[in-house]
Amino acid sequence: MKLPGSNKKLQVLILAAEANDPQAQYDLGVAYEYGEFDVIDLAQAMCWIRRSAENGHVHAQFKLACYYESGLVGQPDDSAAYLWTEKAAQQGLVHAQKQLSSLLSLGRGVARDFHRAAYWEKEFLTQEAANGEAAAMHHLGNFWLEGKPGFPRNTEQALRWYAEAAARGHRDAMLRLASLLEKGEAVARDEEQAIEWYERAGGEGVPAAARLRNLVRLRVLSDQGDADAKYQLGDLLGSDSDEGRDFLQQAAQMGQRAAARHLFEYYRSLDDGRGIPSAGRQWIELAADLGIPQAAQCLGKATEPQECVPAGTVDLIARLKQQAAAGDVIAEITLNSLLSSPLYAPRK
Repeated sequence: MKLPGSNKKLQVLILAAEANDPQAQYDLGVAYEYGEFDVIDLAQAMCWIRRSAENGHVHAQFKLACYYESGLVGQPDDSAAYLWTEKAAQQGLVHAQKQLSSLLSLGRGVARDFHRAAYWEKEFLTQEAANGEAAAMHHLGNFWLEGKPGFPRNTEQALRWYAEAAARGHRDAMLRLASLLEKGEAVARDEEQAIEWYERAGGEGVPAAARLRNLVRLRVLSDQGDADAKYQLGDLLGSDSDEGRDFLQQAAQMGQRAAARHLFEYYRSLDDGRGIPSAGRQWIELAADLGIPQAAQCLGKATEPQECVPAGTVDLIARLKQQAAAGDVIAEITLNSLLSSPLYAPRK
């Protein structure tokens, strides 16, 4: 059903478009695309959108790029799509800038260029952030923290944008900011502030906040010389980290057996078949001195196989000894073979 006066509106729009009015040309193209005047004509739509784009209409330029990319009229043309996307991006259209960054990253319609892709990524994120979009601020934080081709890592900028996004309630930015403060990455370590951001991100029950609050409590006890607190800190931070290993070593030196066992297991895990690293031997010796039987076994100080031997082997050896003592020749041969195996032999 035609609306009263719709043909008159169409004629007015056509006259303005033919008079080279870019906005009228764009509106006419959209009207033909969507059938606003009961006529859908994609060829006419593209014709008027192209004329508007050639007259500098930024939305027409990007729409024309989309036409070429999708092949809405004719075959897809990636090169033409890139050309018109770039024109719209240069005029500041955020959607075009996003698309241009993607095209440059993928090398669609243009040679792949990660430097220019990063430039346009920064441009559209900065525009969105200037408009108050917290998600863009968070992404800008990632952009500067990680660094991109042509844009070296800038921790000051990263922290600025994470803080801006976090202040606007962006949960991922709060968590990232809290993590940086907790670990002292790109900023001086501040565990109290980290706890605050963790809790703002997820409330007091958020696991990271509870864990960090426990770390803060243990650090206070550790500074007071509490060996158990040092062990718990080392256990929480992990023996793979220098800080965690340092706490375990302090605790072991104070006679904390659990810490000594932890260090023994860590250094034994580094044995790649060529023996335990020399840096770990003193800690395994300390573990042995503190009565950890596995450590003594691996140093060759134990006379009977302990837990250093694979599971089930101790019981098997005991049975074979009984059978050999009873005159079982096969059991005796098997026992001798097992006792000479690298799986059983104490590590030197």
